Amino acid sequence: MAGGPGEEDLAELVRLADTMMVMAVVQAADAGDALRRLSARVPLSNLQLVVAGARVKKLCRLCGGNGCGPCRMAGFQGQTSLYELLPWTGAVARALKEGGDLSAFLVSSFAEQASLLLQEGTTTAAELSRVGIAVPAVRPA
Repeated sequence: MAGGPGEEDLAELVRLADTMMVMAVVQAADAGDALRRLSARVPLSNLQLVVAGARVKKLCRLCGGNGCGPCRMAGFQGQTSLYELLPWTGAVARALKEGGDLSAFLVSSFAEQASLLLQEGTTTAAELSRVGIAVPAVRPA
């Protein structure tokens, strides 16, 4: 696994991808952004999957976010992860080439998981926004 490859490392990673699985870390807002950044720098012929991850703080179960001794008055205790999965397919390649929206191709999205975390009361909209995850619109009951 390579973390944040520089220009000189990219050619080697592409060469290695012909014979083995290569994982690289790319700073990006989401899976679509990571794919766009990669496509501008390396050939994608061996790409299988793009995974984007984000970590958010969990509301303290004891105080529900109000602050208590165990959470040191922060209202949060622990973290949870959200992931986006974007498989590399012919349809994704076409959408990327045409500059289209890649979110329709996500197998799992930040928005879906964020909505679930909000419904469960695991985290807050403010915490999701803090890490750059768009807060899903709340539907009236």
